[in-house]
Amino acid sequence: MVQAREVLDALTAKVVEAEAEYARTQQAVLDGYPDTAAFLRHRCGMTVQASRVHAKEARRLAEWPELGKAWRTGVVTGTQVSLACRLVPDRHVARFAATLADTIEILAPLTATQTSRVVSRWVDHADDAAQREAAEDGRPEAAPEPERELSAARSLDHELVVNGHFDADTGSIVEQALVAATRPDAPGETRSPARRRADAWVEIARTYLETLDDDGSNRRREHLTVVADVRTLFEAWLTGAGVRTADDLADFLADHPHLGELERGLFTQAFDGDAPAATTLAGAPVTGALVAAAASGGVLELLLTAEGRPLHLGRSVRTFSAAQRKALLALWKGCATCGAPPHLTHLHHVEPWDAGGCTDIANGVPKCGFCHLDHHAKGWTDRIEPDGTYVLTLPDGTERRYRPPGHDDQLPLLPVATTSRPALPLVRDRDVVHQWSAYDEPEVTDLHREVVRARLRLGDGHADTEALKQRLDELIEKVELAA
Repeated sequence: MVQAREVLDALTAKVVEAEAEYARTQQAVLDGYPDTAAFLRHRCGMTVQASRVHAKEARRLAEWPELGKAWRTGVVTGTQVSLACRLVPDRHVARFAATLADTIEILAPLTATQTSRVVSRWVDHADDAAQREAAEDGRPEAAPEPERELSAARSLDHELVVNGHFDADTGSIVEQALVAATRPDAPGETRSPARRRADAWVEIARTYLETLDDDGSNRRREHLTVVADVRTLFEAWLTGAGVRTADDLADFLADHPHLGELERGLFTQAFDGDAPAATTLAGAPVTGALVAAAASGGVLELLLTAEGRPLHLGRSVRTFSAAQRKALLALWKGCATCGAPPHLTHLHHVEPWDAGGCTDIANGVPKCGFCHLDHHAKGWTDRIEPDGTYVLTLPDGTERRYRPPGHDDQLPLLPVATTSRPALPLVRDRDVVHQWSAYDEPEVTDLHREVVRARLRLGDGHADTEALKQRLDELIEKVELAA
């Protein structure tokens, strides 16, 4: 394997030397391409990311032919050459070439780690030398431009590949942001450090998009738009509901008697799995899980299409208003489950919108992006109890209970001496608001609470409407008799 790697390294050196000559003579322009990177993409089948890296190495070796020869003859390795090409900034390319013979001799016995340190130190000394030269020549002292670059390109399997480097100062800012956005692992979750950093990077990007307000400039607030055929949405709905077989589909439709003929037909058609893939506006495909997250009222925009024609902006009918957001954040002070600050949260439908849930504060809690995505990805269920407790149920049946800050039942309430009479619970429908002289009797209070619960269920559109109405009439009669 070692010998094979040496042969491969030497062959790669010959190829890169040829690419360097191609870049030096600007042959790409003569061949009708804007630059060498474009030629490598179109003629050599490289990805955007790889073409940029190879084009930069070619440009560097066009200025440093001795380094290319040393690579081809095995004096230095391809890794050492790549490090030099990446670490030496454009402003010092000629300076690096001036002492290249001695440099190669020094680099030859070093490891890759040692090479990186040596070249980085060289750049610092080169900056000092450039400043001294400017002072001696009477030229204005110019601080070196920070050398930082970041490439982000889609790979052939549509993953976003990010590569780049930052100077020391801006690198510190990026590091601090990653630390600030990194959350601890949830119970039962084990992530690698690389996964934690990736999750933090996503959270930074999401937070920026959500908090980018119109400041009067030409910057626009952007959201991720998922373009999906209506069949794709219904297919994602079935997948999220665990529908895998025809029997599952039959049970699913039976459990949703409120569905109309159009919806039942779309579910039946979507079950065949022939829906086109959903994409971003740029055409990059996204998974069904992302479509399901968009349909669940997350922070995504959903653009429904039929045969490629825009049909409806789905979020416009299911998004909580700014006033509702303020009200829920005033109650919860941040994420209902992890306590993340308000600016990291968006509102979550406890009873899913696509299952008939209402977009109102009685059916919403604020959640940060991590908790919201985990909720849908891991199949958690939840509910809000009458006293406002938010209950999260894991697939194994474990329940986690959360109370808004300042509403902790474990804290004792100090008695207050008062002669005032307590108020009755409020009811939605004014027709069942009664004034009872004996309202402070426990029997009447319990009956009244049951009336309230029945009215709430009736207002939420339960299927057993007639039974609820009959039960409600019985309860009201008992309350009036008891009073």
